Parts: sequence; structure tokens; C-alpha cells
Amino acid sequence: DGLLAALPRLAQMRDRLESDARRISLADRIEVLSGVRVVGAYQPDMLLLKDESGLAVARAAAIVWAGGAWDRLGDFENNDLPGLMGPRALYRLAAIQGLRLAGARTVVCGHGFDLWLSAALLHAVGARVALVPDTVTGAEGEIPAASRRLGWALHAGLELRRATARTGALATLDFAGGGGLTRLPADLAVMCARAKPAHDIPYQLGADLVLDPDRGGFVPRAARTSGTVVSIVGEAAGAAPEDLCVEAVS
Repeated sequence: DGLLAALPRLAQMRDRLESDARRISLADRIEVLSGVRVVGAYQPDMLLLKDESGLAVARAAAIVWAGGAWDRLGDFENNDLPGLMGPRALYRLAAIQGLRLAGARTVVCGHGFDLWLSAALLHAVGARVALVPDTVTGAEGEIPAASRRLGWALHAGLELRRATARTGALATLDFAGGGGLTRLPADLAVMCARAKPAHDIPYQLGADLVLDPDRGGFVPRAARTSGTVVSIVGEAAGAAPEDLCVEAVS
């Protein structure tokens, strides 16, 4: 709660998600299958499922696909070094698998809700955080005050050009801006760029998808695709996390 006091938008979302989780757990007609993954689909209405016991199939009269999005690291030199990751990879490591980074030098670049949540998670697991936001205007105007309160180094107005390695792993990030080169040391860096909507399952179900770079990739032409049982929502439909957060807390 001390961390979230400096990050009011995250605090609002935490409260909303906890409330929704309680409501879902008490609902009579909702069953949560947390150990089951959708690994494929067959037209018109069949899903291929996998759990620890093996594979199974299920059919449904209606399917709502909220499969989220895939991380996109961005275009810069050496963008495939170990130690570079997107926010969704960080969420899994830190929140699900218990990653600990006490004293590690971390850099979070980009914008939006992912920038806030990534920085907060790294702070919570003991890392030293440096923020490189695309902007500190609008919704990001809270960044300077939060950075001062939490002891995060803030570097605004920079553009990532190159990652460098030492003994095969990430060592530094080089940024252009401010009339010169800024080099930040980093053991781990999180790139919070526009994510790529997860479209594989809707595509297999025959959804009407179009390539829309402004929404991140292949997204539905309409909320429910004609002639199919699948509806596509959230990041899978091209929404940004910050847009979904505004809807959730409004």
C-alpha cells in the first residue's frame, strides 16, 4: 500500500480487480478453469484445450476471446539480448513465478499502463528503477512526482538506439536525445511498446480480421465477426491497457 499510495491509478485498478475477482468467485454460473489453456481451435465452434492431464476438446455456442497481446520490444540495435523483455514477460516472472531482483539495475522504457505496472513490480521485488517515458504529459504527468517519491531515476525525452552486452547478457542501454548520448547501466530492461494483439485463435475460428497498425496488428473488423461464434475484446481487439483501465475505473 505504501507503493500504491504514490501510484493512484494502479491503486484504483487493484481495488477494481479485487472487487471483480470476489464477484466472479461468488457467481453461480461461472466456473474458473485456471489450469486449462486454449492451444488451438477448429471452425466453426471447437476449442482444443490442454491441462496437466492432456488434451481435450470443447464446443461452445458463443466464444469471447480475451487472449490479450504479445510483447513487442521495438526496433533498436541488439534488441534480442538476454535481459531485454516486454511487460507481459515481466508480469509472469515477477507476479507468478516469484522473481526477486534485490539491487538489480533495471530500466523501464515506453508509455502507458504497462510502464507504471512494470516499474511498480520491479520496485516491489527490490530492483533499482530508472524510467525512460516517451512523454510526461497528459496521463503520464504523474510520473515526475511518483519518481521523486519512490526514488526512481527519471530520464525523459530520450530515444533508445542500442543495447550492449557483457559476457552475453545485457549491460547498458544507449539513448539519443538532449544533444548527446545517454548510457544507462542495466541488468534488465522492460520495453513497454504497443503490443501485438493475440489473433491466432480467432483466425483459426474464421474471424474476419484486418491488419491495422494503429491498433497493433491483426484485429477484428467488427466486435463480433460475421458468421462466427467468436467475439473479440480487450487487447486482442486492439485496445491499449490504459484504455481498458479508464473503462474499468470510470
